[in-house]
Amino acid sequence: MKTQRKTAIIVGILFLIQGIISVLINQVLSGPVAFGSYFITNAFSYETELVTALLISLINGSITIGIAAMLLPVFKPYNERISYLYFGLSISQFAFIALNEMDRLSLLSLSQEYIQVGSPDAGYIQFMGRVLQSDYWWSHHTIMLVSCITLSFFYYLLYRSKLVPRFIAIWGYAGVALMLTTLLLGVFGGDIIMWLFIPIGLNQLFLAAWLIVTGFNPEAIKQKSPGTTD
Repeated sequence: MKTQRKTAIIVGILFLIQGIISVLINQVLSGPVAFGSYFITNAFSYETELVTALLISLINGSITIGIAAMLLPVFKPYNERISYLYFGLSISQFAFIALNEMDRLSLLSLSQEYIQVGSPDAGYIQFMGRVLQSDYWWSHHTIMLVSCITLSFFYYLLYRSKLVPRFIAIWGYAGVALMLTTLLLGVFGGDIIMWLFIPIGLNQLFLAAWLIVTGFNPEAIKQKSPGTTD
């Protein structure tokens, strides 16, 4: 039981760290530059911020795998197949993050080239910049879509296991649905509605606090022996 309590605290802390990192990357360091209208001229001026965002983003992806790895033995007694699927998707999500960061480096290199060249090839570089920015946008949205799938399995396991009150899992499902809605709007040419990300963000923070303060439901753990699968 002490091991489960320790796991809950560590997972809760990791969720909090992820929430802080996500805001830092998307709202402060990288998002305003990479998705800005004048990124080709501005990106190189923000080299430190973009490289920092790259490194922190890889750490964030590693944390996702770490959380899934810690929860794998906790979730397995409730549904072993879904538990492994959740773990596998977390690894896939990290792979997409790594590819997305390569696009970020390409944007930075192109911005440097644009500033150095300045004239005859500037039009071509601008064209390549728009292509790379589009590629970065799509890879970023792919990560977010994979994240929706990963979180869906995560909340399914939370709901099925009753390790935390079920309203947290239901709230998480609703947050994922809103997140998926605004992502699909963006994919099909609409505007991203940022406030639709708020419910899932608040849910992750609440879940983190719950795990740190309360931990997993001991009755739910007792009712399932480690060797039982669905």
